[in-house]
Amino acid sequence: DDNASGTAVIMSVAAALGRSGSRLPRTVVFVAFTGEELGLHGSRYFVDHPPFAIGSTKAMINLDMVGRLRDDRLTVFGARSGSRLAETVSEAAQEVGLEVLHSNNIGRSDHVAFYNKKIPVLHFFTGNHADYHRPTDTFDKLNVEGMEKISDLLLISTLRLANAQKTPLFAGLPSRPLPDSTLEHGPAFGTYLGSIPDYDANADGVRLAGVTDGSPAARAGLRAGDVIVRLADKSIQNIEDLTWALQERRPGDVVEIVVLRGGGRVSLKATLGARG
Repeated sequence: DDNASGTAVIMSVAAALGRSGSRLPRTVVFVAFTGEELGLHGSRYFVDHPPFAIGSTKAMINLDMVGRLRDDRLTVFGARSGSRLAETVSEAAQEVGLEVLHSNNIGRSDHVAFYNKKIPVLHFFTGNHADYHRPTDTFDKLNVEGMEKISDLLLISTLRLANAQKTPLFAGLPSRPLPDSTLEHGPAFGTYLGSIPDYDANADGVRLAGVTDGSPAARAGLRAGDVIVRLADKSIQNIEDLTWALQERRPGDVVEIVVLRGGGRVSLKATLGARG
């Protein structure tokens, strides 16, 4: 499922577009990134060294873990990052027999590199499971019929975006922390920073994929690529350390955050916000 499923779906849709022989008003580019869980290395390199002007990119759709569809329900992150993205996906989903659950946040995967360049993004996701990051995540557990439906959804959504007279307008997500907003340290925790961590929780520190616009993290000067190694008097080795360090603070506390950036250590001051 992670992430041969996403690779298979984009290959299926690329083949379908190729067979159609139709010329679209806009170019559709299919890309497979590597190094996502080590820090979005592939997608970050792509947006920083694009084969075409990155500003000409109208939208990005990310397929990450789409092989375990349950009850025909698909989670979609990022739809609020572009005008009419949610409507486009929801209408297409209805046609192929899927129920879309739109998340209020941006999510955490390769699409964040594009979001940080102010490009509207979507992330299709069928959910976590007990086999995540385990050798038991085997092909026989894939919902192939569900992947076919997601392929149809991707194809229809892609065609409508490519043929649309008006392209989605980028919209940064609001700074107000939402119920499922990152950092994801649980609904009972009332302190809000607004950092968006990378997947890899085993690195020395917490590498950031980005920060929420207008959040305490953004106001403090934190940015994508920073590695948080200390918050107040707590050493940070992983996301769990950061979770507990934030739990011990209160909204309104001013804390020192030490990050690794450009080969050096940078000290920043953040005024923590309140969640909800």
